Parts: sequence; structure tokens; C-alpha cells
Amino acid sequence: MNAYPDFKGFFKDVAQKLTLLGREPGKVNLFFIEDPETVTVLLGAIRNKLTLPCLAVEMYDEDKENGDAQFRVLTSAFIVLDQAKKPAQGATDIEAAIYERCKPAADQIFAKMKQLSDRMQLVVDGKKVNLVGDNAGNWVGPIVNDLYGWRVEFKWRFAGGVCLDPSAWDE
Repeated sequence: MNAYPDFKGFFKDVAQKLTLLGREPGKVNLFFIEDPETVTVLLGAIRNKLTLPCLAVEMYDEDKENGDAQFRVLTSAFIVLDQAKKPAQGATDIEAAIYERCKPAADQIFAKMKQLSDRMQLVVDGKKVNLVGDNAGNWVGPIVNDLYGWRVEFKWRFAGGVCLDPSAWDE
């Protein structure tokens, strides 16, 4: 099974359509990371090509659910990041960056996942995906250049073995 194209495709679609993410011609608002520890190095390398708020997506781990070959689970997380403005006259923008700009965008991404899952429109490698659990978000930061954000962990569960295909049957 190759979940990678559909996994990336979902987040590319989000980055193109979600108006709460930054949009500047010639700049990116989405990048994928192998693990959370590499985000600092990557952000340092692409900071001039980045528009904020941006979306960082952690590559998934794939496991069999409870050792059962019938179901597979992709576990991952995404982070919406924005730069907190420098304190002016003792005021800080950290809370606004996290709770007014990043969290609403992250909530919308999770809500879109949930909507597609509930409507059975979230598909990975031709298999319908269920979103498992609820929004387990938390704030992150500071990362390079006063970046703060909201991180959401999620699990996509889908059939990994033989499953019924309704289109193969006459009613």
C-alpha cells in the first residue's frame, strides 16, 4: 500500500484552499517534516521562502491496529505556525499568534478532516478512511525566529485487508 500520495495530497489541498494560512506569490505555506526535531533546521533553511501562518506536516507512522491485519492506522500530526511580533512597550503577541491565528487554522484543518471522514470522502490508496479520536491539540514554541503555533495529532484508520466493495454487487 502506498498512502504517501493521498496523505500529501490532502494537505496540499488544505494549503491551497484554507484562507487562514499565508498566501504570498512565490512563497510556500506548507512543508513536510520527518520528525518534530527537524523542524528547526528546515525552517532555518526555508525561512525566506515561507509565508505565514504556515502548515508543517509530520510524516506518518503506519501500524496494524492491535496487531489485526484487517485495519491499518496512520498516525501523524500537523502544526500551524506563525511569528509572534516582538514585544512593544511590554506587550506580547505570543498569545495572539497561538490562540488567534494558529489555533483557528488548525481547528479548521481538523474540522475538514472530520467532515470528509464522516461523509466517507477521505480516501487513502483507494480505501475510505475514518478519523479516529478527537482533536488533541497543544501549543508549541518558540521555534526559530519567535515562531509559535498549534499542533494537532491525528489518526486515520482504514481497512488493510479484504473488505466489502458495494460496487461489486447487484442490489
